Amino acid sequence: MMPRASRVTITEKALLLAGLVAMVIIQCFLVRPPFYDEADYLGNVAFLQKHGFGKTYLVSLQGSAGPLYSLVHYLFTPVTHLAPPFIRLVNSFFLAGTIALLYVRLHTADAAMRWYGLYIMAIPMTYVVAGMALTEMPALFFFTAFITLVLPGKEQTALPLWKAALAGFCLSLAIIGRQPYLTTLAALPLLITTHTKDNRTIFLLTTAFFALLLPCFIFYTWKGLVPPIEGQLYKNLAEQGSSYRIDFFFLCLFYFAIGMLLIAPRFFSINHSKQHRLMYLLAFAFCVVINYQFHLLEVLPLKGLTMQLLSPGSMGQQLLENIVGSIVICSACYFLFCMYRQLPTMHFKREVLFYSMVILLISASCAKITWGFSSRYAAQGLTPLLLLGSYFYQPQRANKVLVIAGVVVGLSALLSYFLA
Repeated sequence: MMPRASRVTITEKALLLAGLVAMVIIQCFLVRPPFYDEADYLGNVAFLQKHGFGKTYLVSLQGSAGPLYSLVHYLFTPVTHLAPPFIRLVNSFFLAGTIALLYVRLHTADAAMRWYGLYIMAIPMTYVVAGMALTEMPALFFFTAFITLVLPGKEQTALPLWKAALAGFCLSLAIIGRQPYLTTLAALPLLITTHTKDNRTIFLLTTAFFALLLPCFIFYTWKGLVPPIEGQLYKNLAEQGSSYRIDFFFLCLFYFAIGMLLIAPRFFSINHSKQHRLMYLLAFAFCVVINYQFHLLEVLPLKGLTMQLLSPGSMGQQLLENIVGSIVICSACYFLFCMYRQLPTMHFKREVLFYSMVILLISASCAKITWGFSSRYAAQGLTPLLLLGSYFYQPQRANKVLVIAGVVVGLSALLSYFLA
């Protein structure tokens, strides 16, 4: 039986590919020495070259990410010479690999949706993590490989043991790239429903064993989940009373909500009665009051411009911060509500449950990153977000507008770093 034609239109593919090409052009022609977090993380590569992969190198790592980034750039050194633009093109390479893996996974689930992986270019977060020499993209690639391997095909009733081991090892590499992927092991039991009782335990143990192989060694060396230098920073913050940041959980979910709106707006299509709309309005008003009283989340949009228009500390600024923060909280809660309401419509498919749980776990992990929030943390969930969105994609004219909006915002964000 011949597969159906791809539901993603030629125009959408062209726009998404144009975003990818434009990102590479920016990387190649705006050649700027390493800046932002690039400089610190590339310094780890030089340290690896000098000391080798051992305790001295591991305990001296700069930044909170694991050693995967250093290892990747160490291997690519003969090509990149640790100089721009090639150090940034490494992430373009991993982005292309991630899209290819998404193609494989989507083709397995539904051949008609095989090109939907290109929609990763409609999510603005992609452009910063893939357009600069940052740590997220290699980890995301291996996490995508893990998902591609760990989910059996339509005709499979169980995962071969070698494939479970390889999937676990890919997750292991993802974890030593960005530690929040460690939390996704909690969602793994959702997938064992496809296995017979005899091999469920062995499948889970095999995957978990290989997933923890490298992280356990590295975390033991660090005596914690982050390098000792960063560990001391978090310890100091905890002593000051910042052990967790629930507002970062809502911020991460808000970024996921924006991403889902751009790639699959039908996800939010739920029948609402007049009573429901009134309840939403009252809930928002209640959130504004509570947020104003307890300062749960305050966000100042377009900070540079806003600070010129409003006096610092003025009532107008406080009110704007409060309202925008309340919008973020309510949007995050509505995203969770839609996820809950859509699960029955998907007949609680194991893959949908898995993707939803992973999104929640990655968002929850942000609450422990107490020093500050970045959209890059949400970018670690690009793959499960996109795979979840694939179930709600619907061809419509509005898609082109949403794609253009996502591409333009993403490229603008990337340019803002290069031109700052």
